[in-house]
Amino acid sequence: MTARWVMFCEARGDFRTASGLVDRVLHERGAAWLRELLEAFPETVRAWIGPDDETPFFDTHRTYREALQRGLRLRYGHFDGAPAAPGALALYTAAQVVRSLRSKAHRDDPWALVYVWDADTQGTLRREGATQARREATALLHDGALVVGIADPNREAWVLAGFVAEGADEQRRLDELRQRLGFWPNETPERLTAQDDNAIHHTKPVLRALVGGDPEREARCWREAPFEELTRRGGGSGLAAFLAEVAGALLPQVDPGVRSGASG
Repeated sequence: MTARWVMFCEARGDFRTASGLVDRVLHERGAAWLRELLEAFPETVRAWIGPDDETPFFDTHRTYREALQRGLRLRYGHFDGAPAAPGALALYTAAQVVRSLRSKAHRDDPWALVYVWDADTQGTLRREGATQARREATALLHDGALVVGIADPNREAWVLAGFVAEGADEQRRLDELRQRLGFWPNETPERLTAQDDNAIHHTKPVLRALVGGDPEREARCWREAPFEELTRRGGGSGLAAFLAEVAGALLPQVDPGVRSGASG
């Protein structure tokens, strides 16, 4: 069986980062046979299901439209008697979409919803919304899994958490940023901001300064950084929580030994 996972996120770059981090967890925490299979034939381990053959993820900005196109009834109102916080209804609606997808094909394969979005300036509210909707969204998925990732302030912070200088030039750039910012941007990336792209403390120009806009160099941040460092540095940005949810919810779907503690 192939695990069939559906990711809702804001952009292709977010999908690339989050799906790469998912694979990293499988590689680091899975059994040896799973690591070998993931490296040689990843499509036999997990498949990312999107709205069409060209797009491996659903855009969070189109969540309600996707639901309406599938004839689903949108939900409004409260969760457990409280008004819905930002993100709660969107997460619940995404679970509705996943449920409709599952009803059409591959019912016997493991399924999961991975919902990832940037905290931006609403981190506290979005975390509250995710907490509100989690129980009912999980119930919609039945025996499927739900993983929520909130990147604080945005996904670039998760990439920065994995930055390890390669060579003297990168170390020089990192040292210069440390002097300008007053802290190491790869050690505590959550201290950066997602407001004003030109601000000295914005995650995007900081990341560009370190990796030069090179997508492959950026990918090495989550592929090659020591896993323990990713977890330690990602504590404040939501990365550590995301990695833990992946290990707890998605890994058992592809490595049955995890359920009995047999994986290693």
